[in-house]
Amino acid sequence: MDDSISAAIDRMQAAMEAEMLPLMLDVGEHVAAEARSGHTYTNRTGRLEASTRHGAASGRWRTGYRVDVVARRPYASFVDEGTSRNRAYPYLLPAWRRSEEWAEQQVERVLINAIVATP
Repeated sequence: MDDSISAAIDRMQAAMEAEMLPLMLDVGEHVAAEARSGHTYTNRTGRLEASTRHGAASGRWRTGYRVDVVARRPYASFVDEGTSRNRAYPYLLPAWRRSEEWAEQQVERVLINAIVATP
């Protein structure tokens, strides 16, 4: 491969990676906000909503990126997945599904910016 092409690909990768981790945090916050506002469970105390947050973002473009969205209450999974006594009130996966198209658009924007900005 020509050195100039290889250098351009390296610059494009660096430009993209500089934006992806902050973007993953934005995606995580967007999904968490959707989970807090779009749930179907009865919100009695507000604690489950208040504890629904994103964690740290990690990853690289070759291996993929990840950001966790969790509710930090001991009973959070019981609400989301249900138990033998209570039906499930899923709120995390539906929040992701409502956010997925927006997240794809944001990733596409970062990729296009990295391509366009690379001389």
